[in-house]
Amino acid sequence: MLIKKVDEEIVKANMRNSIEKQCLTEEQLTLAYREKWFKLWVPQELGGKELTLVDGVRFLEDLAYLDGSLGWTVTLCAGANLFVGFIDRQIGQELFRDERVCLGGSGMPNGQAIAKEGGYVVSGQWKYATGSPHLTHFTANVNLFDSRGAVIDDEGNPAYITIFVHRDSVAVVKDWYTFGLESTASHSFVLDHVFVPENQVYSLSPERVTREEVLYKYPFIPFAEVTLLANYMGMFSRFLDLVEDVVARRGLSTNWKITYGNYLMELLRDITADFQEMRQAVHADIMLSWDNLLEKQDNTDVYLRIAENSRSIVSFLEKKVVMLYPFCGIAAAQRDQELNIVFRNIFTATQHSLLLSKEGSLDTKTIDSRD
Repeated sequence: MLIKKVDEEIVKANMRNSIEKQCLTEEQLTLAYREKWFKLWVPQELGGKELTLVDGVRFLEDLAYLDGSLGWTVTLCAGANLFVGFIDRQIGQELFRDERVCLGGSGMPNGQAIAKEGGYVVSGQWKYATGSPHLTHFTANVNLFDSRGAVIDDEGNPAYITIFVHRDSVAVVKDWYTFGLESTASHSFVLDHVFVPENQVYSLSPERVTREEVLYKYPFIPFAEVTLLANYMGMFSRFLDLVEDVVARRGLSTNWKITYGNYLMELLRDITADFQEMRQAVHADIMLSWDNLLEKQDNTDVYLRIAENSRSIVSFLEKKVVMLYPFCGIAAAQRDQELNIVFRNIFTATQHSLLLSKEGSLDTKTIDSRD
């Protein structure tokens, strides 16, 4: 576990409070700021932890094991703070000296941006800005328009720009009412004819980095895949431990043990073994991809393997949760029970499109059109 024992206790003590509040508590935020969790990927010279990808993924997995909703929020916010390596360097130097700076927003192109002298006028609404109550700046991909309508790029696709704006420029729409990951407070936000100067437009293309640290040369999609996967793996590890506790407790009844317990213990052993094998393989690929990056070796095959295996793991754990949960009894259906909380978090997390597998889908059109 990469989290100090005293901090573990703070995380555990605040999990249910944050669900009730529908956002992170002050204690959670104070801890995150003090330990620089939102700055996992920010250079030390700007007050960040500047972790390697390998260490950062392991930390996020540990945090998600303790509290999936907090882990998800830290992952998404720290991932957005990674943009310090791509935004205007001078602005980045200024913004990220603030220990509470926290970016977040939406990667789904929406709204419209119209070019004006020195920048763009932006309007639109975007969904799912994780951590919206504490974000200092919002990021968004915005469709480009001109006097003739939507701008089309050289490949025939709608053109868009990527921007960030101070929270004073946005209106938050409180519409995050899910049955899990409640404290992520992933509300929508609106920009209404906001002028965005050129120096607040950036690109996540490796050729457009503005800093020299190695991490910013790691392609964003595999970075997003492995950091998000860390949350699924941490939550599933906790789920397996909680189910094992249930089986041990209910197994005190001889009849239940004979009817279900022996079968479930064997099933749990098999699932855990398969999961650990998959988990170790993806961790090995994360380490390999990082070493290759340092040594300037080609990572194409490793990135493809990470993409495939990440989706396989999420599909695997989703199926196994469905298989095991019905044996956990009515207590597991109580909202304040940790097993129920972890179950809800996992199934809310599986609605994220990044690691969604089409395996077994009857209607790929429906899946591709999910919000």
